[in-house]
Amino acid sequence: MANLGFLGLGLMGYPMARNLLRAGHKVALWSHTSPKARQLATAESGIFCNTPRQVAEQADCIFLCVGNTEMSKEVILGETGIIQGIRPGTTVADASTISPTESRRIGAALKAKGADFLDAPCTGSTPGAEGGTLTFMVGGEQPVYEKTKPLFEPMANVFIIVAVRAWVSRPN
Repeated sequence: MANLGFLGLGLMGYPMARNLLRAGHKVALWSHTSPKARQLATAESGIFCNTPRQVAEQADCIFLCVGNTEMSKEVILGETGIIQGIRPGTTVADASTISPTESRRIGAALKAKGADFLDAPCTGSTPGAEGGTLTFMVGGEQPVYEKTKPLFEPMANVFIIVAVRAWVSRPN
């Protein structure tokens, strides 16, 4: 199974990460609310992390589901963010609903580090997250999506693919 990371353990993120753990993946966990990350790590044999950077240091694919654009920027590009510990070849899939312009900027910053980015907002609310029946609308490079799709499957039953080969290089 895969070495994954998950950041943001709110109403949707917690069950999404739990579904990945129950599918047999090794998942490094982080949340602004540390007790949630500790609780899930203990209950489902996950790995508790103190920072997004620590998640990145352990994962080959990182999912996040946070509240807004600013939160995504902070956990990905911030001082203790994913980008500080990411390895070349890692994929970051952001399931948060954020600005398309910022998604492209985040994708470009990760690409400069040799990592890939998928903008992957989802719908289905808490029941869909709990039941693994979310719908993901995935934007990014087609080969990255194809490589990552099996990792989404414990969380989803529908994919709307909006992958574009040069997605991260489009002008603002």
